[in-house]
Amino acid sequence: EIQPGDVVVCFSDGATEGRGPTDEEFGEGRLIDIVGQDLSATPEGVVNRVAAAVERHCATSPRQDDITLVVLKRLD
Repeated sequence: EIQPGDVVVCFSDGATEGRGPTDEEFGEGRLIDIVGQDLSATPEGVVNRVAAAVERHCATSPRQDDITLVVLKRLD
């Protein structure tokens, strides 16, 4: 059951498997940390924050996959 204030994030593997300059994957842990930084953000804000973080992480590596993010938030 989704409670008021809960945030649900659905993502494709392209978000978490993107590799950085040391060949390290972005990973689910980073994604969870970014979402948790501001649970009051709008769904659009969460998508923008996650997408920007993935882009920064993968900036020096060739893109290997697409990224899909769907964010749902229960307001009341």
